[in-house]
Amino acid sequence: MIRGTINIRSASNPGGDIDVYQVHFEELSGGTYDASMTLSGVEKLLYNTLRLNMEVDDLHKLIDELKRTGRMRIDDIETEEAELADAGLVYLPYAG
Repeated sequence: MIRGTINIRSASNPGGDIDVYQVHFEELSGGTYDASMTLSGVEKLLYNTLRLNMEVDDLHKLIDELKRTGRMRIDDIETEEAELADAGLVYLPYAG
């Protein structure tokens, strides 16, 4: 199990036809996992892949915030490395 923070930001051009989001999971130990995803990919990651310790209504609010502002953050997530990899996130080791 790994612990960390997930940051998601819109990478789409305003008025564009496709919504693309940059997903960045940073481990507390410093390594990161990154991917570009559509909104449906982000929703699948948040609702199905990650085991988030939050109420569904709170997760709906975060998704709405992402759609409205183009960014969201969730701290203190615990997940398996394989789950992030299966969702398409690529591991980038800490280089410090």
